[in-house]
Amino acid sequence: MRNLSLWIGLFLCSVTTAVAVVGGVWTPYDPLRPETAPPYSPPSLYHPFGTDWFGRDVLSRVLAAAPVGIRISVLSVLIGGLTGTALGLLSGFQTGLWGEALSRVLDGILSFPPLLLALLLVTVLGPGERSVVLAIGLFNVPFFGRIARAKFLELRERAFVEAARSYGAGNLRIVLTHVLPNAAGPLIIQATSALGFALLSEAALSYLGLGTQPPNPSWGRMLKEAQTYFAQAPWTVIFPGLVLIWAVLGFNLLGDGLQVRLDPKLRRKR
Repeated sequence: MRNLSLWIGLFLCSVTTAVAVVGGVWTPYDPLRPETAPPYSPPSLYHPFGTDWFGRDVLSRVLAAAPVGIRISVLSVLIGGLTGTALGLLSGFQTGLWGEALSRVLDGILSFPPLLLALLLVTVLGPGERSVVLAIGLFNVPFFGRIARAKFLELRERAFVEAARSYGAGNLRIVLTHVLPNAAGPLIIQATSALGFALLSEAALSYLGLGTQPPNPSWGRMLKEAQTYFAQAPWTVIFPGLVLIWAVLGFNLLGDGLQVRLDPKLRRKR
């Protein structure tokens, strides 16, 4: 229990994952069906989160939105992580002009504000889940790329790498057997923290109308639609907002906990 952030984050993420799994296969009511109860019905035994202005069950919509947000976050981080790691390792291999050029490309992407870059890409590609995945994945690329490049530059002069090279190991084998295992810790930490940011970015883009399109539910879009009716039905804002905060906080705490757990310097301080 020394690393409390790890355990709290693991608990919050486990609950979020369970909600996403349940929401993908079952909801108490059809999340798209209106008039499951009178509009603006407050939370009750049959509708724990109440109903919205169309009489749709808010709990069902929150559950149905969970797998959408998690799916977009996981896919975008996976795309950004794999692409960024490959580019980072390639820029480390290429020590000359090409290596510096790749490094500058990563820095150039990083210089754009993430949400502004996502807005630009989604505007060009058109709103929808696929565009959001590509946009969030793109601004994750430089973070993974810089970690992979720095780790490769740190390890390539180590004795065990030189020994492997002297025994005839090729670059690919050195990367797979020596560089990536040593870079796994920082990359896992970055991926976990990036999931929370990706989830928040998806909600922000959906809030702006560029993400998940109606009638499909999304936590960000639910907040956007409910703000007009906050005075009549505050539960339509409170519950999606609380679930979103729960999920993002869980991934952030898990990332912080893993950093303490996997970073030898931080572990020694504790």
